[in-house]
Amino acid sequence: MSLHQLKSLSRDHLADFLADNLAHLNEDEALAVLENPHITPKVCQAIAQNQRLAAFYSVRVKLVAHRQTPQAHAIKLVHYLYWP
Repeated sequence: MSLHQLKSLSRDHLADFLADNLAHLNEDEALAVLENPHITPKVCQAIAQNQRLAAFYSVRVKLVAHRQTPQAHAIKLVHYLYWP
């Protein structure tokens, strides 16, 4: 699936896609999912709990800045950002 398609999936299709592909997402795909306007806190939480995806600095920044990321996960991730 292209990055543009990931950014425009509906809420239901996004949840289905993530359930099937979370273990295989790469950094760009995770960022595209996080740019989807239909993202839910559950999707942000699933990405934040995936150690491989959360290891990418760009994904951590996007999760911390995203308003749908549960606060507990954002607080844990902000500790690892290189912000003054």
